[in-house]
Amino acid sequence: MTTSGRSGPRGGAWTPGGRCQGPWRCTIEVLRVSAHSIPNKVAGAIAGVLRDVGTVEVQAIGAEAVNQAVKAIAITRSYLEGDRYDLTAVPEFVKLRLHDQERTAIKFAVVRHPYDEGEAGSDARPDAEAEVEADAEGEADGHTDPDARKAAASEDPLEE
Repeated sequence: MTTSGRSGPRGGAWTPGGRCQGPWRCTIEVLRVSAHSIPNKVAGAIAGVLRDVGTVEVQAIGAEAVNQAVKAIAITRSYLEGDRYDLTAVPEFVKLRLHDQERTAIKFAVVRHPYDEGEAGSDARPDAEAEVEADAEGEADGHTDPDARKAAASEDPLEE
């Protein structure tokens, strides 16, 4: 993983939470992920930048690197839970120039935001116990297959 900043002219590189030096130039933190990057370490770097700045760009070239980046972004969500933040990641294809060659990369624009008001009083995501209980209920009523559960849920109990 490498880090760098990207600058742009007025309006070109600014995003909410970006670092600005004066009204004309802003910098976005860029993290580059390789196939050999360790997702937990990348997630720590992403979380640190999101806490400080609010936005980060994660770039990856190649399937393995994109896989590591996606895992890191998923792990980052758990790192930000204690701060009551969630994140949004938007993927996009970009052309990068590396070693005098143009390469296609995947860029994830990652932005932090506070949990929605509806989520503030409860967990934002179901915990593992709730998932286990739901699975146990499904097995108890004989519907271990998700399609069978859907069919059972859509049956009208008054038709019996």
